[in-house]
Amino acid sequence: MLAAVDAPQLYNELLDPAVLPAALRADLRRFQWDNATLKVDRALDGPIPWRAEACALAGTVHLGGDIDRLARYAAQLASGTVPDGPYLVVGQMTTSDASRSPADPCTAPAATSPR
Repeated sequence: MLAAVDAPQLYNELLDPAVLPAALRADLRRFQWDNATLKVDRALDGPIPWRAEACALAGTVHLGGDIDRLARYAAQLASGTVPDGPYLVVGQMTTSDASRSPADPCTAPAATSPR
């Protein structure tokens, strides 16, 4: 099934609850929204020219600081505070599975919570 609505709206408002398994209905009662994420897929003409060689080999690169910065970012989101700086996750799918994108161009999906 494909839907352009959120899970609670789909299962609680658009479908008859009688057709849903009891376990799914129970899960929906505990549904909690996660932090918002923005995902952008980019078609590139080649790999990202990282300065750090390890980044070029990684399937996922976290940009925005060290582990303490990530913890601060997550704590700010959890407390409902707008983070004081961005945090970006860049996926380089071709590095781990070449079949995930065509040979040329490369793709680079990136996701971040809005600032």
